[in-house]
Amino acid sequence: MEKLRRLDDVVVIRLLLMLLVVLYHAFCPAAGIWKPIDGMGDSPVAYWWIAKFSSSFVMETFVFISGYLFGYQMSKKSAMQFSMSAVVKRKAKRLIIPSIIFSVLYLITINNAFDSTIEVAYGILNGIGHMWFLPMLFWCFVFTSIAIKFNAKPEWVFALLIVLSLFSFVLLPFRISSAFYYMLFFYVGYWLKRYEIDIVKMMNIRCLSVIGALYLFVFVGFTLFNKWGGVQRTLC
Repeated sequence: MEKLRRLDDVVVIRLLLMLLVVLYHAFCPAAGIWKPIDGMGDSPVAYWWIAKFSSSFVMETFVFISGYLFGYQMSKKSAMQFSMSAVVKRKAKRLIIPSIIFSVLYLITINNAFDSTIEVAYGILNGIGHMWFLPMLFWCFVFTSIAIKFNAKPEWVFALLIVLSLFSFVLLPFRISSAFYYMLFFYVGYWLKRYEIDIVKMMNIRCLSVIGALYLFVFVGFTLFNKWGGVQRTLC
């Protein structure tokens, strides 16, 4: 029953994250991320901050949970039972194929401005619009599966992922650039669950206060930096 309860906790967190995604999209026009609605007028500054806050950690947490659940699955298997090829095939069916299908539907029903066949094919393989998340997540599974396959030490994996995250601004095809940024969050989730590290016991008022203060410092700093000419990252 304890394991079921833990997974129920993940379901609750996912629900809260979905609500934040809805909130983010509701305030996108006010934040200038989407084209303003006709007749909307000037929006309060608070709307801009709401949009920024609701997107500041949502995707990172989604990816973290995916890694956490992957670690839960791997904790039930022995090293002999792990098959990297099986994981890649399964995730390609669940992530890449739906991404291609819905990207095609998007092009057919919403965007009819086809510049060239090559650009259309390239866009479909990369995941158009909101579909970017699926190929990005696929590469997170692939990287972690490689680390498992070669029994890589976690400290070396963390070091490599930190370096890769620094190159997430480099434009690479098939959402690999986005994966460079998110792989670290995925692997942290995998690592915590795979090795049964109880982070709840590690948390206390002081620790939570430090994390909260650090988050506010980073969130406000990077948000203002992006506003004044930095690179803006959205959920789309």
